[in-house]
Amino acid sequence: MKTMRLVAVVPLVHRTFPVKSTGGAWIWRSHHVPIACRRLAHRPSPRLHGVWSRGCKRTQSRICSLHGDGDSSGSSMDEVVASVRNSLRTNLVEHHLNLLHETHEDELRDPPVVVLLLAVSGGSDSIALLHSVLRSVESSVIDDERTLCLKLGVVGDEYDVPCQVHVAHFNHEQRGENSDGDEMLVESLCRESGLPFHCYRWSDGSTCLESSEVNGNKDVFSQNTARRWRRRELKNLLSDLVPSKGHAFGAILTAHHRDDADETILLKLLRGSHLTNLAGMEARSDPFELGGSDQRSRMLGYFVKPCLELRKTQIVDFLTSNSYEWREDESNSSNKYKRNKIRNELMPLLSEIAGGDEAIHTRFRNLEQQSREIGMDLALRAQQHLDEMNCDSEFRLDANGRFDLAHEEALHLWVSRATCGRLCLAYDQMTRIRGQILMHPTRLQWELDIGKRWRLKRNGDCLTVSREGQDDGTDLVRPMTWTVHPSRECYSEGDIGPDG
Repeated sequence: MKTMRLVAVVPLVHRTFPVKSTGGAWIWRSHHVPIACRRLAHRPSPRLHGVWSRGCKRTQSRICSLHGDGDSSGSSMDEVVASVRNSLRTNLVEHHLNLLHETHEDELRDPPVVVLLLAVSGGSDSIALLHSVLRSVESSVIDDERTLCLKLGVVGDEYDVPCQVHVAHFNHEQRGENSDGDEMLVESLCRESGLPFHCYRWSDGSTCLESSEVNGNKDVFSQNTARRWRRRELKNLLSDLVPSKGHAFGAILTAHHRDDADETILLKLLRGSHLTNLAGMEARSDPFELGGSDQRSRMLGYFVKPCLELRKTQIVDFLTSNSYEWREDESNSSNKYKRNKIRNELMPLLSEIAGGDEAIHTRFRNLEQQSREIGMDLALRAQQHLDEMNCDSEFRLDANGRFDLAHEEALHLWVSRATCGRLCLAYDQMTRIRGQILMHPTRLQWELDIGKRWRLKRNGDCLTVSREGQDDGTDLVRPMTWTVHPSRECYSEGDIGPDG
C-alpha cells in the first residue's frame, strides 16, 4: 500500500474559446477580456498556429515565493531554465498538439491541460528540474479563479499552456535517516511552493510487486526492481491525475542530463549493443495510454527528460548560484554499481585521453548521431522486407538467398515481437543464424537453440520460433506480431539508466 501526502492542491480552470483567423489558423481567445492574442511561433506543422490568450489578468509573482520575481543574476539560470522550457515546448507540448490535430482538429475547443508529474529524489539533478519548472509556471487569475500556466516560447513571443504540477518522491528506505532526510527536503519544498506532494515507500510498494519481479523474495532490494516499481507507480499516479475530458494529457518528468546519456552509450558499448542502438537517451518516450479504450477519447502520457541537453556542471552551477539546497546520495560515490564506476573512473580517464570534456562529449554526440542515422536506414529497409512477407506467423527468407543487414534487422525485430519481448537476439546469436543461412543454403531444415529455451527452426524458406514446454516438453508457440522501430532496443532504457 502506498503512502501519499497531498499539499495545497491548486484548482485549475481555463476558460477560452477558439476562432479562426483570416488565414485559417486557430486563435484562442479569452471570454472576459478584449482580444489580445499572440501567434504561436515555430510550429512544426502548418496546422499548428494556435495561440493562447495573454489578455487575462496575471499575478506577477511566480507560484513559489522561493524564486522572488523569477529573475536570475547569472547565466546559469538562463541556460538551465531556457533549456528545460525549450524541451517541454518541442518534445512535449508541440509534439502532442500535432497528434491532437491529426485526430481531433474539429473537436478542440479549449487548449488541453497538461499534467506535469515531476520525479524528485532530492538530489541535485531533480532539484534543479523542480526549480526550473517552478520558474516556468505562473499563477493566473481568470474570472476570479486561479490557474497555473506553463510559460513557453521565447522572449517577446511567449505563450501559456494551462497545466497542473505534481511532485512524486520515492523513499527506498535503504539509507536510514538519510533516506528520510531526502523525503523531508522534497516535502518541504512542495509545501513552500504549494505543490501536491506524493510520497511512496519501498516497504509499502514492494509488497505489491509480483514475485517474478523480485526473484521470489520481496524483501530483497535491487536497482532494477526499484526502477520498475517507480515507473509503475508513476504511470498509475499520472493516470489518476490527468482529467478524463478536454483532451488533457500528462508527462512524467525525470532529471536525466547529458552526462547520463554519455554514460548510457558507454554501458551499451560494454554490453555489446548493436550499432543502431548506441544512442544515449531519448528526450521523449513513445506515448502510453492512461485510460479510455476508444481511439478518440483515450488519454496519453509520456516520459520526458527536459534536462537532457544540460551538463552536470551547468546544473550544479545553477543550484549554487541561486543558493538552492539539495542532498547528495552517498552511494553515488561508491563504485559498487557499474554506472557509478563509469562515472567516477572511466569518464574522467576518457576525457583526459580525448583532450578534455568537450572533446569526449563531441565524440559521443557524433557516435549517437551516426547510430541514429544507420538505425533509421536499416529500419526502413527492414520494414520493406516485413511488408513484402505479409505474414505474422513465420519469417520468410529471401527467395534469392540474400541475407544482408536489412534482413538481419527484420529478423531481430520479428523474433523480439514473436517472443513477446522475452527474447532479444544477441549479436553472436545473429552471427550464428546468418552463418547457418549463408554457409549452408541447401539445408532447408534445421534447428538452433537461441537461448532461454527458445528455438529457431527452418522449414524451407520459412523460419519459426518456439519454446520448450515447461513440463511435457511440448512447444509453446507464441502469437507472432511485429512492429519496426528505428533501432535495436533489446531492453528498456530504464534497465541501464540512472535513477530517475
